[in-house]
Amino acid sequence: MKMKYSLVLLVGLVGALGAGCASKPATVGQFMIEQSQATKELGLQWKAGKERVANGEKAIAEGKDTLAKGKARVKEGERMVVDGKKMMEDAELIFKTRFPGQSLDELE
Repeated sequence: MKMKYSLVLLVGLVGALGAGCASKPATVGQFMIEQSQATKELGLQWKAGKERVANGEKAIAEGKDTLAKGKARVKEGERMVVDGKKMMEDAELIFKTRFPGQSLDELE
């Protein structure tokens, strides 16, 4: 992005210099106008850069928040899996005590 703005500025300056060589010398007023236009371009480039930085910082903050929520969700899921497996083991143990001759292995 920076390269694009630099290229646009360079092309504009080369064009202005080329036009200056082909015509009469610039008056003080014309020179001031050209300087202010170049300064305006730099100001716009800086302003766009500042906005991009703000958007990038916001994206980073949102991404970190999403990661934190994702990690918490993964931990919650892992606890649920452990709890669920424990519940299954307990149920199988109780079943085997109540029905000693029955096998649950064939049903999976």
